[in-house]
Amino acid sequence: MLEFLFAVAAASALLGLLFWVLSHSKVPSYRPSRQAVLKLLVGIEAGTTSQSAWDLFISYPILHDEPLELIRRRCVALVEGDEDSGPCSGGLGEYIFDKQGRQRVTLIRTDLEKLMAQSPRSRSF
Repeated sequence: MLEFLFAVAAASALLGLLFWVLSHSKVPSYRPSRQAVLKLLVGIEAGTTSQSAWDLFISYPILHDEPLELIRRRCVALVEGDEDSGPCSGGLGEYIFDKQGRQRVTLIRTDLEKLMAQSPRSRSF
C-alpha cells in the first residue's frame, strides 16, 4: 500500500512539473523582421544565404507584417514562377539563383529598403 501511495505521489509530482513547464514556455513561432529579410536577400545576392534559410522564409506566411508578406510572395514567385515570368534557374556553387534570378532579387531588395525607409521607427499602441 505504501508503494502505491509513493507511486501516485511521484506521478502527480511529475505531471505537475510537466504542466508547469509547458504553461510557462513560449510557443515557437517564425516572425522574421524586415531587417532579417533584408539580410537574407543580401545573402542571396552575395551567395551567403543557405538553401535551408531560404526555404524556411518562402515556406511560412508572414502574418504579423502584411507588406513583408507581399515581399515574401514575390520571393515565392522567384521559385515557382508567376503570370509575368517563369521560375528562376538555379545558380552555381553557393548561389541559389542564376544571374538573372539574382537581378530579380535585387529589385525585391530595393523595394524592401524603400518600405523600411518609409515605415515609422516606432509605433504607438
